[in-house]
Amino acid sequence: KVSLAWSTTGQMGFMLLECGLGLYSLAMLHLVAHSLYKAHAFLASGSGVDAFRSPNIHMNSHGFQPLRLLAALALGAMLALGIGSMFRVYWGGTPALLGVGVVLAVAVSQLVLQATAVLRPFPAAIRAGGLSALLCVAYFSLHALFERVLASSVVPVTEHVQAAYMVLVPIVGAMFLALLLVQQFLQWARSPARLRLYVHLYNGLYIDVYITRLLQSLWPAPTQKANQPQGV
Repeated sequence: KVSLAWSTTGQMGFMLLECGLGLYSLAMLHLVAHSLYKAHAFLASGSGVDAFRSPNIHMNSHGFQPLRLLAALALGAMLALGIGSMFRVYWGGTPALLGVGVVLAVAVSQLVLQATAVLRPFPAAIRAGGLSALLCVAYFSLHALFERVLASSVVPVTEHVQAAYMVLVPIVGAMFLALLLVQQFLQWARSPARLRLYVHLYNGLYIDVYITRLLQSLWPAPTQKANQPQGV
């Protein structure tokens, strides 16, 4: 339940990002795709115990490897931006979509990093690269389909907003790249700081606790007297 709740929170936040960049058709695609994923996750939740019955995957014990990270980022950028260029994902085409292309490149890099963490990294990297290429083609193809279907319903972004993309696109790319680095630190670091940071991040930096306390201070819940039995 915790993972499903966090996935919904992340999905809504990413949709707000897409709408802020003017990619409304992509936000609609994200909504439909996440709905299908959430339906599958709920229906398959009863088979979660099967994960404990499957054989363990032996992870690479060499720790953090900067060259492996750089290679995964290079492969992710080549796949996402290279395939995306066929769908006008470049600065002179659709700058806003370029920001999402950078996010997709980071996601592909994460997939490659997870695949190469096994004992036989080269075959896993080949397989992950092939799946990532299919993922990029499907992603941009579905976006083109949704953009065509919703063309008469979505207001195009005005020209004077294009200059804002020079600031927004690098910020979006830097934030998701920082997220990837934090994930790698939490996975491979062996310091006590990693455990402390993991606990705080796993609990969402306790933001929900602070918001709950704030709301309760502004609108306190009415106290109800307990019903006492007669004669007491």
